Amino acid sequence: MKRKKRLPLPQKLKDSILVKFNHSCVSCGAPYQEVHHIDEDPSNNTEDNLIVLCPNCHRGRVHGKNIKITSEQLKLYKKTKSKAVFKTIYNAVRNRLEFIETGEYENLTLKEISTKSQDLIQFIGTLNHGEYYEGMLKEYLHVPRHAFVWTTGTPHYIFEQHRKEQEEELKRKIKEKRGHILKLVMECLELQPE
Repeated sequence: MKRKKRLPLPQKLKDSILVKFNHSCVSCGAPYQEVHHIDEDPSNNTEDNLIVLCPNCHRGRVHGKNIKITSEQLKLYKKTKSKAVFKTIYNAVRNRLEFIETGEYENLTLKEISTKSQDLIQFIGTLNHGEYYEGMLKEYLHVPRHAFVWTTGTPHYIFEQHRKEQEEELKRKIKEKRGHILKLVMECLELQPE
């Protein structure tokens, strides 16, 4: 892959980014800072693509041989402002949370969303203080239940229509509560020991 040409970062934009992150590394809090391009494209100087790291985290944890901070984690940090994305435990949650974070749930069936939701909820429930967060996530991710009486002779398409309505309702609920779900998960992860 050909490396893109670095464009100079305007001083006004750099100062704005440094102020936004209190002149501190988002990962470790060190006061020595460099502005990092999240997408690794040095020509992309948009504010959404810039974040503050110290030289150690920048060179060692982002560009080093053993990468420990990914672009996805930095994007999520910008969205949530939660240092939990840099904890080791985050990696165990990332795959479980991905279907919500990426919007993949929009293309899943009711059963698939339910299975993925239960996996996330059960994992969170095993963590310190997880009972509270498990309960809150259940509220946001439970499959809506509406009274439906299946009787012999009920056409199959009626059952399928009911299931489709439940699926659409759950997808709307996740879309509406996505930020809350993400915040709850990050809050729970912040309470976990390193």
